Amino acid sequence: MAHDTQQVKYTGNKIKNRLLTRNRLARNCWEKLLMWQGIRRKAMGWTGELHWASTHANSGSVAADLYRLSLACCIYALWHERNVRIFQNQKIEVNILLRRVVQEIHKRGTNYNI
Repeated sequence: MAHDTQQVKYTGNKIKNRLLTRNRLARNCWEKLLMWQGIRRKAMGWTGELHWASTHANSGSVAADLYRLSLACCIYALWHERNVRIFQNQKIEVNILLRRVVQEIHKRGTNYNI
């Protein structure tokens, strides 16, 4: 049973890693969100983002929380866009996707306690 769990975990990380590096829409969206946060660097793969987050966004600061929230919202929006593209044969432009992600971040940020 542990082997099955490890395989699912590996496959999930592999998909997320490819999503942030090889998919142009995903890479553009994530790099614009990084720039919006004041982080000047290129998108890394999933493991690179996790490593970066563990060293740079592991505190309870507003910037760290914003990074983690942005990553979660971006991954969710990209997954949703993928499903719409596959099952409804529709494409979403990067600016529309970004607007949705930023709106979600703002919505969740209103509940943030400083």
